[in-house]
Amino acid sequence: MKNKSVFLPALIAVFFFIASCKKEQDHHDNETVTSKVIDVTLNQNQSYSYTMQSNGDADNVMEISQQAQHALTCKISADGSRNTLFEYTPALDYTGSDEIQVNTIEDKQKDGNHGGNHGNCQGGHENDSETNYIFKITIVSSAASEVH
Repeated sequence: MKNKSVFLPALIAVFFFIASCKKEQDHHDNETVTSKVIDVTLNQNQSYSYTMQSNGDADNVMEISQQAQHALTCKISADGSRNTLFEYTPALDYTGSDEIQVNTIEDKQKDGNHGGNHGNCQGGHENDSETNYIFKITIVSSAASEVH
């Protein structure tokens, strides 16, 4: 009899845990992701920067998901107002094209309210709207730009 009195509350607790995780996953499915393609033309050795507006909620961060193949520098950094600054400088004297993708991700750091995965459930509480950036960069010869 004791086994049944322990088993039933445990079964009920497991049911509520699964139901709450399912609810969070359903909310996460309502996320809107927009891709923004930014075409850029630079002269050789010319640097470029772009400020990406904050999107999603406060625990979203930006990360480079596809790194440049022909860059001297390619980085992102916070600008102090929840925006992200993208900076790019092509490799010395390089001409051609390069592509970089910067995506929004949920910050995986634990906080006091949720732990790493929102109460250890998969998914999240938020209804986020995210913008992912695709930078298509063309670097032209400085001599070619002087002819025009």
